Formats: sequence, C-alpha cells, structure tokens
Amino acid sequence: STALNRYREFVLEDDVDVTMGLYGSEPGLTVMQEIPEHETLHVAGGVATTQINDLLKEDYESYKYWFRSMWNGYDYGITMATQAQAQWEDWGIEKIGIAVEDIEGFRQKIHPVAVENLPDSIEIAFTDIFSIDTSDFSPILNKGEEHDIDAMWSFVGHNAAAFATQWSKQQPSYTYGGADAFAG
Repeated sequence: STALNRYREFVLEDDVDVTMGLYGSEPGLTVMQEIPEHETLHVAGGVATTQINDLLKEDYESYKYWFRSMWNGYDYGITMATQAQAQWEDWGIEKIGIAVEDIEGFRQKIHPVAVENLPDSIEIAFTDIFSIDTSDFSPILNKGEEHDIDAMWSFVGHNAAAFATQWSKQQPSYTYGGADAFAG
C-alpha cells in the first residue's frame, strides 16, 4: 500500500523519530503491523477502527508506540448521539437521512453506535451507503429533498469536501452535519 511504502521510507531511509498522519482505518491497520518491528512513534489522525484498541489491549508492549489523536469509532458514535439527544429537539430535527461512506471506521463503528443511541423521537427516512470512489452526491442529496428530511446526517471521510460542496451548491431545504473528516 502507499501508506505502508511511505511509512517504511520515513522510518528506514529518512530515519525519522516520529511519523504522523493516516486518515483511514485500512491504511492505519496496515501501518500498525509494522510498529513493533521499527519501534518508531506514530501519531495517527482519522483511524477510527476499534481494532487498534484491541491490538493495544492484547499486546501493549509491541504497539505502545502508536498514538491516536482522535476518538475511536465507538466513542465518536456515542458523542454524536449525545449531541443529537441534547440539541436536535431544540433545532427542530425530527426526520433525518443518513449517508455513510463505505469505509470501516464509519460503516462498522461510528454509524451503528450513533444510530443505536439516537433519541427515540428521531425518524430515519433512509440510509445510503456509498463507495469511496463516489463523486456525484446529487442522488443522495435529492433523496433528502424527496423524503422531506430536516437533516442529512453524514459519515464521510475521503469524500467529505465534495459531499459538503455539492450540498452547499444545491442548497437543499435541510441542514447537514455529522462525522465528516475532510481528509481526502
């Protein structure tokens, strides 16, 4: 993978003391497998998978060089649901559409945890899971208009900027927010 090749280049050729970055669970897990061999500190960005927690729990001595600068997927999902419970009623949000980029951290952790902990009063009109190579979000945005939602709750990483830009240009009648990591 590109992430692994760059990590090895930094650690083996450039002899750095610390590496930083990675904004996806799949490349993060790939690079994490190299951590015990090189014992080089790594500060990760948007690697939300909870598999990282499991690796650290099972073999802390080998993986103690890994630091995550953001929440894991479970905690992120709980935080999103807590915000929904605290404010959505005041904001008039009763009906939502959900857009989920098909990446591990969103699909398997953040999205289900957030949805399971939404207020009971929230109606989910639809959930669309889209591929990482999606570039046209108008079908999802149009579906929000068709279902007369109050908010589009998104879980987007690689395509967050494109999704937000298309929402802004389309100017639908609903608000937009969620777990958007503008990393792509």
